[in-house]
Amino acid sequence: MKNFRIRMFITAIIFISIMFSVSLAQTGEAAQSSSLQTQAAEKLVALNLLKGYDDGTLGLERPIRRVEFSAIVTRMLGYEGNVLLTEEVPFKDVTKEYWGYPYIANAYSLKIISGFPEDGTFKPDNQITYGQAVTILLNAMGYAKDVQGKKWPDNYMEVGMNLGITKNLAVDFNKPLTRGEIAILVSDSLEVELK
Repeated sequence: MKNFRIRMFITAIIFISIMFSVSLAQTGEAAQSSSLQTQAAEKLVALNLLKGYDDGTLGLERPIRRVEFSAIVTRMLGYEGNVLLTEEVPFKDVTKEYWGYPYIANAYSLKIISGFPEDGTFKPDNQITYGQAVTILLNAMGYAKDVQGKKWPDNYMEVGMNLGITKNLAVDFNKPLTRGEIAILVSDSLEVELK
């Protein structure tokens, strides 16, 4: 009976040690990710690609919407303000009065975005997923022609991985991204030569 108690005590200590190690590793990874997000966001702010909120914060922990990402990508390509490449977009949920219309119109004109053909919408206020963001970035950077295969988004994710734009994010392609994660993705994209 004494040996059983000693073994149980030792097992409990090992289990607690393992859980503590895992917790420390996760805390370290979270801190590293947060630091990487902050560095990437500061870079994008300096380049005038990422804008903050009225309260002076960047809201890196907040989800990012499709319209906000369209704004970042069109700024990345040098289209800021109300310079429109086209006057019409085919999306029934994006009117000319909408604040993000110039960004969406320019992104559509540049063939960076395509929307949802099944219902004719763009869903500008929906959160953008990892797969959608990588697809839009590759379109913007001129790498869409390098995409092989028909299974989306695996085909785009593979090209993104080969270019190194996804090297600092390890999330599911269906996951909606935060502003901080988008900052990392865009910052890594800036290291890749445009085609």
